Amino acid sequence: MWSCFPLTSTILQSHLSSRASNTLLSLSIILKQAQVIKKADGWYINLRLEDKTVPHFVPDLTPSWENSIGLDAVLHEDDYLATSEGFKLPSLKFFRKSQAKLAKVSKRKSSKNKGSKARRKLAKKEARIHQQIARARKAHAYNTAHALLKTGKTVFFYEKLNLNR
Repeated sequence: MWSCFPLTSTILQSHLSSRASNTLLSLSIILKQAQVIKKADGWYINLRLEDKTVPHFVPDLTPSWENSIGLDAVLHEDDYLATSEGFKLPSLKFFRKSQAKLAKVSKRKSSKNKGSKARRKLAKKEARIHQQIARARKAHAYNTAHALLKTGKTVFFYEKLNLNR
């Protein structure tokens, strides 16, 4: 059963200002949405806030050869992204590296009786392995984006793949 309570900016203000002196919310922040999520390692809350003091960014870029880079998905070998400058980013294959461990836990879980404590423990272990894979993929995506931004280019052209045939 979920219990909901109103979360106002004054509650956030008092909570965050008591936690750290350098983390203060302005009074113009409006709570737009709150989402409670249960993951394998605990509970999380996502807060969606709107701040009217943050200016709206409108880019005024004109693509040129100096500020542009092309991206292409490589669907073979050990690379997964190639740039127009000849740089290739490796595919780290997180699932394939964890596949044996995941299969072992899944097989042990399937042999246990439904509803038993041992099966619940193995289900939690299986969920943690899936979570590790997901977090590694997400970290790799952030690192890839950071590597592309470090090139100094501001316009990115990418190929739109139509994989749904």
